Amino acid sequence: MNRKLLISAAAISALCFAFGLAACGNETGNGENGHVHTAEAFGSDEDVHWKVCTDCGETFADGDHVYKGSNTCTECGYTIPETAGLEYELDEETDTYAVTGIGTAGAETKIYIPAYHDGKAVTVIDYGAFFECNFTAVKIPSTVERIEGSAFGDCNSLTELKVPDSVTFFQGVGGNAVLKSVTFGKNSKLEEVGKATFGYCPELTDVNLPDSVRLIEDDTFEESKIYTDKSFWTDGILYVGNHMIAVDETVSGKVTVREGTKTIAEAAFLYSGDVTEVVLPASLVGLHDYKGEGLKNLTIPKNVEIIGSNAFNDIHDLDHITVESGNAFYNDGNGSDCLIETATNKLVLGSNNTKFPLSAGVTEICAHAFSGCTFESFTIPDGVTVIGSIAFSGCSALTSVEIPASVTSLGYGLFSECTALKNIVFKGSVNDWKALTEKSWGWDSGTEDPTQEITFTISCNDGTVSKDGTVIS
Repeated sequence: MNRKLLISAAAISALCFAFGLAACGNETGNGENGHVHTAEAFGSDEDVHWKVCTDCGETFADGDHVYKGSNTCTECGYTIPETAGLEYELDEETDTYAVTGIGTAGAETKIYIPAYHDGKAVTVIDYGAFFECNFTAVKIPSTVERIEGSAFGDCNSLTELKVPDSVTFFQGVGGNAVLKSVTFGKNSKLEEVGKATFGYCPELTDVNLPDSVRLIEDDTFEESKIYTDKSFWTDGILYVGNHMIAVDETVSGKVTVREGTKTIAEAAFLYSGDVTEVVLPASLVGLHDYKGEGLKNLTIPKNVEIIGSNAFNDIHDLDHITVESGNAFYNDGNGSDCLIETATNKLVLGSNNTKFPLSAGVTEICAHAFSGCTFESFTIPDGVTVIGSIAFSGCSALTSVEIPASVTSLGYGLFSECTALKNIVFKGSVNDWKALTEKSWGWDSGTEDPTQEITFTISCNDGTVSKDGTVIS
């Protein structure tokens, strides 16, 4: 975009010197020492609008076009030249439209998606909407919030894409043979980047992922040039913007993630070497993968807001877990050596030294939470309703467990490879246990959990369930 200054640099300098009032470098609309930017009208192009101060030449009031109720920008008057023939589908729940296909516009070389169709906002570009289309450019309005998978997949004439600030979910360009750049605005609200979003784009070298991103799913850049060309990597680690995407097989031992990093992507350590510890930066907000062979101590920084459900799948036999003071999203149970999601009271991760009974209010023990821990027995507190899959898998020293009657769901493989486990005490009735296991494990008068062989004894308040999964009523 060309933004032509109304006066020359020499004139700007002269004005600044003569009056001492110009706000050079200020983009807020107001200058220093009382100077207020003024302009007669907006300048604009197809993407954004702006003003240029007639006094000092500074650009200000710049941003995406704003559409409220029509296809004309309410701030600068620019009108989208809507491409005729596109296909739409109305979401009756949100009363908004999704663009679903190219329709009769297949011969167009440039596509203009409207902000409003039939008087309703266009908020989604649907899955595969323009898959394998041949246009060379597309303009997306600031009403769009989601760009679904393969929305622009295999569009092999599209070399660049500008994504408006309004988009919060993006998964749209994988497989493009000529795509070179995807640009997000400085005020982007992007939060989630879907699986394989930029994958298999052999010419893609320029993606400015914004700091607002909280989740980057796995394989995001798989086989794109950013991924395959090692010149984009730093010491065996691929960063895109302030996000860590992948660690290669040459990296082992202690890894210190660079300060400023906002997100660690899903499966970032999938192909790494023998990483023993990952030092997390204070800047980290989204943590979706972690590795630490033999790791005993884990510290979660205070700015972490989101921890992925599979982030700690490969972490076992921890001794201590600490959440830094001031974290508004997670806590360690007041020094109980566990990781709890504050808003939901879900126990995300436990350790060998987790203090029982758990903190009051814990409602769920998540999948993998205590996998591989070395304690011999424990009591799950009353009020827990869900115990996730493989939550205690590989606890080879575990001999006994107490489960409260409040539990309504048991995950698969819950006690797999717990070779020393002899007895589960269920604080409810035999009939409650039968109903619970039929619902969670598919038991039906003796059919055992398909992910493990049930060999322990289950004792209930008013009877006993024998070994091998046989339910005695």
